Amino acid sequence: MPFQPIPPIAPPTPPVIGQCAFQELALLGNAPGPAIQSQLQHLVNQSNQIINHLQQLTNAVNNVTATMNRLPQQLYNSTASADNPLLYPQGVIVVPPMPTTKKELSNASAASCNATLVALGLNEPPANIPIAARRQSLMDYLGTATRA
Repeated sequence: MPFQPIPPIAPPTPPVIGQCAFQELALLGNAPGPAIQSQLQHLVNQSNQIINHLQQLTNAVNNVTATMNRLPQQLYNSTASADNPLLYPQGVIVVPPMPTTKKELSNASAASCNATLVALGLNEPPANIPIAARRQSLMDYLGTATRA
């Protein structure tokens, strides 16, 4: 049975409870007083903090999930010989100038590294980053277990 990637978790959507509560409170006029409004504002602030923490947790879980989804590919690449084809993540179409073997990766040009990083959905490094660092980023991501 082939490896099935784990789908990412959707980020939580902020509730409109605070907005609705303030609208209902406004309908009551001056009866509730500022003390209730203050308590309600405090609850809304706490709710927003919880939502922020949930969004951070969702991002962390999605990062771990993405790393786990790459493990089979990294295991394969780490044990493949220098001339065996590199295994890229599902959905990545390998086109020139992307390296296709460990040997090509260890000699990849800056343009090849940049094209590969972009194809993998990673940020293209600034122009002042040395070629060895670009290659190493790719080696780490693809799991080739080779040091530049």
